[in-house]
Amino acid sequence: MATEAHFNYKHGMCKTPEYYTWVGMKARCDNYHDPDYGGRGITYPDKWADFLGFYEDMGNRPEGTTLDRLDNDKGYSKENCAWRTLEEQNLNKRPMSKHARNTSGIVGLDWRENRQAWRARFKQKLVYQGPSKEDAIKSLENAHVHWAKFATQY
Repeated sequence: MATEAHFNYKHGMCKTPEYYTWVGMKARCDNYHDPDYGGRGITYPDKWADFLGFYEDMGNRPEGTTLDRLDNDKGYSKENCAWRTLEEQNLNKRPMSKHARNTSGIVGLDWRENRQAWRARFKQKLVYQGPSKEDAIKSLENAHVHWAKFATQY
């Protein structure tokens, strides 16, 4: 039976941002109940079924970036993915619902006029409310990273 030490020996990257990104990407694509990913046919290449194949194509994740698909109607691949900031990614997203009240162009971030504050929400939870847009964006990025780490533990 393989042990955790055996798996860590394979590439030694089990606790890196790249690994957490890969795990999250696979979970979204393999979930056929997710209407934004697996449920609408978003896939990844066979090479990326193994972390080392993904890492060979994408390399190290630059600080402050996450994995982005350049064409949101195509799957994950070396040709269709890049490491990009949340602000860059928000210029490349599918149209929002007509009922959404996002005022920033960044998913989960909006300006609340009545409170004179930025509000950041991740997975329906408030992660920041205050005067600084930069702090709100950083809170969203931290929530994404924390969620990816937590999701890989189960």
